[in-house]
Amino acid sequence: MKAAVIGSPVSHSLSPAIFEFISLDQGQALEYSAIEVKPQDHKNFLVEIQNSGNYIGVNVTLPLKELFANAWNSN
Repeated sequence: MKAAVIGSPVSHSLSPAIFEFISLDQGQALEYSAIEVKPQDHKNFLVEIQNSGNYIGVNVTLPLKELFANAWNSN
């Protein structure tokens, strides 16, 4: 399984370490990464990740939360 936190900047996120700990504790294989997505690229990224079928989910951090919410609601 793959999941990620996305944002800009996102390299400081503790989410990958937290989810690695949880997945190990629960005995689940999970590849969780931090992906840098610039605000101007958020729509293309949303389409790419939906079409890829590679991710079970993503968490969105600032400043992309409003942009993704608006993109999602307009579909």
